[in-house]
This record gives sequence, C-alpha cells and structure tokens, in this order.
Amino acid sequence: MEEARSPDRALVALDEFALRSVPDTHYAWAERNTAPRVPSDERQRTRLNGFLTVDLHRGLTGVQFRSQGKTGDVVFVVVLTVLRYVQQGCHWITLILDNARTHRYALEVAARELLSEIAELAHWPDLKATTVEFPHTPRTRPLSTRPSI
Repeated sequence: MEEARSPDRALVALDEFALRSVPDTHYAWAERNTAPRVPSDERQRTRLNGFLTVDLHRGLTGVQFRSQGKTGDVVFVVVLTVLRYVQQGCHWITLILDNARTHRYALEVAARELLSEIAELAHWPDLKATTVEFPHTPRTRPLSTRPSI
C-alpha cells in the first residue's frame, strides 16, 4: 500500500447513489391512530443518479450526476475520473468498485476501449502509458459476520 501513496499513483473508491423526490408528509391530516397517506405516483417521481469518488490517500472527493445509472453512465464517470488523474500526473490509477450489476467486466472493457480511443485521437502519450486497475470489494454477508451472544 505504501507504493500507492507516491504522487504518480491514485487509489480511488467509486460508488453510486440515487436522489429521489418524495412527497412531503410534514403537514398531513389523518384519522386518529392512523398514519397519514399521501397520494404519490412513484412513476412520476424525479430521480437523479449520483456517482461519488473518494481519493483514499489525498482525501479528495468528487461527485458527478447523471440522469441514469446504467453501465454506460458508469463508464462515463470512470473515464472522466481517470482523465482528471492523468492530467494531475498520475500513471497508475486503482478504482475500487463494489459488486453492483453496472460494475461488471463490460464496464472495464468499455472504459479501457474509450480511454484507448481518447488517447489515440488526442495524441496523449501520458494516457497511453497509464495503468488502470479495477479491483472489486468482496461480497459480504452482514448477518453472518455478527458475533453470537
């Protein structure tokens, strides 16, 4: 891990989240001993997908927002993150991902292809020489890791 702290290396965790609009129930009337019911059509709720990056050695964070959270959107965020670090002089970038459906092998292939295409079109030798790793966090079972009493 000490090697990852050199200035030309970056260790970055990436995860996504969703922001949804929900109806406000602060002021709602209901019969005694019943919960208020607020009419809501879930299909009409607005949703915004966010992607959070955290540089684990420098303590820097970044956030990107996209209208969807599909594999292509994750590829977009990964490529922008890599380009930002290459501009800062990093040549070895490790992006830690969880095991979400959008983080599978197709993401790695698409991101590498797009980065290669950008390096060719922009004649960017630093990008060509950059190594990008995609380790995934292991799947855990929270209930099985609890100590028994």
